[in-house]
Amino acid sequence: VRSVLEQIGDLHAFIRWLCDQRVFNKGQCNALLVKLSHSEQKLGRGLDRVAANMVRALRNQVVALARRGKLAPATAEELLVVIDLILAGLETG
Repeated sequence: VRSVLEQIGDLHAFIRWLCDQRVFNKGQCNALLVKLSHSEQKLGRGLDRVAANMVRALRNQVVALARRGKLAPATAEELLVVIDLILAGLETG
């Protein structure tokens, strides 16, 4: 079983890979990665609720990108599954 921090690290690497593949533009990449980095920092300080809020903001951004057609449905679904697992881990402590 992977820790929430490890899952966030994996998601960070996946989003970075998507950025390298030009799935997102630079602004979108930056916004997604900053939210993840902030969630990692908050989690590292024991601020689980704040970390969860950052992950929820990331989730909202992925949903918005998918709704606007900026993200393929399959890629959005893959991201959302991982994000939801992270949120479940944060909520159960």
